[in-house]
Amino acid sequence: LSVAWVVLNVVTRPVKKLSDDLHRLQVGSGELVVPPDGHQGDEIGRLAEDINSLMLQMDGLLATEREMRARREESERNYRLLFESAQTGICTLDGDGILRDWNPWLSRTLGLPAPGEAARPYALGEVLGDNSSILDALMVRALADQRAATADFELPGTGSSSQWLHLVLNPMPGNLMQ
Repeated sequence: LSVAWVVLNVVTRPVKKLSDDLHRLQVGSGELVVPPDGHQGDEIGRLAEDINSLMLQMDGLLATEREMRARREESERNYRLLFESAQTGICTLDGDGILRDWNPWLSRTLGLPAPGEAARPYALGEVLGDNSSILDALMVRALADQRAATADFELPGTGSSSQWLHLVLNPMPGNLMQ
């Protein structure tokens, strides 16, 4: 009976208290578990210290993740602002030359609908007219060399005065960027 009393009061209840305290903790709150009375120097106390150490590490990781997420969101806002307000054409192409995204300047210049409002995919070669073989070679060179490739294209339907587009293709993972 005395062994049962010792096990209950020295092991089971302190572990239960530690478990209950752990279940009540809120992630990111900075709260820590308190070792049960009389167990600061034994295994139960060390378990509480280990739990607290893990909680502090988790809080640090969460703070770092939040900071990184805020930086990424700020960077994305800056990129979007530059992309949409640039007075030059910017777009992304997939490996087949299909426009995936483009800015308002390129939309106005090439007569494309606003990005996201296109009812169908647009191939850059189609938009540029008969120069698709030149564009294909340019894309192959940019992807093969993994560096920028450039060419000039006369835009179709510009009437008596020619309008030219200087195209710079920069390879990106899975895409090309003009």
